[in-house]
Amino acid sequence: MNPPRLPFDPELEAVLAALADQFPSSMTAEMIPLLRESDVRTMTDEQLAASDLTRRDVTIPGFRGDAGCWMTGS
Repeated sequence: MNPPRLPFDPELEAVLAALADQFPSSMTAEMIPLLRESDVRTMTDEQLAASDLTRRDVTIPGFRGDAGCWMTGS
């Protein structure tokens, strides 16, 4: 018997509940290529501002000073 799942942070719980309507609860190997092909929608700056969010780009250094990668956070 598995122990009960610990609760998520309330804000994360709300996000996960919203995503549950958009994504399947389980996934098969056949579904992966379709998900990879789907177009990822990003929020516009206007949508972010309406949600009181801002966008910023950051560079995360790689292991041992490698080039790393950049990310956009909201």
